[in-house]
Amino acid sequence: MCSDSREIALEDGLLCVAMAVMNSLLEAEARGISSCILTPRGKDSLKILRLQKEDKLVLFVGFGYEEKDAFQVKRYRAPLNELVSYEWYGRKQ
Repeated sequence: MCSDSREIALEDGLLCVAMAVMNSLLEAEARGISSCILTPRGKDSLKILRLQKEDKLVLFVGFGYEEKDAFQVKRYRAPLNELVSYEWYGRKQ
């Protein structure tokens, strides 16, 4: 695998951000605080936050308490057996 040191530094930086965010989300959940990860799209995010073009915005993280009796869309969760399969040499079991 070929990569230069700038590429490795960027990957290390993103990994550090990911670990910090994950720890924050877990701590918030333990304290009863809801959270939401949002991926910034386009240049609008930079403009809203008044960042420079060369700045890199990886993600937004929102924290807050849920409002009681607030409307929420019912989420569908596929059954685990629809998502996971065990295969050996191309055959499903």
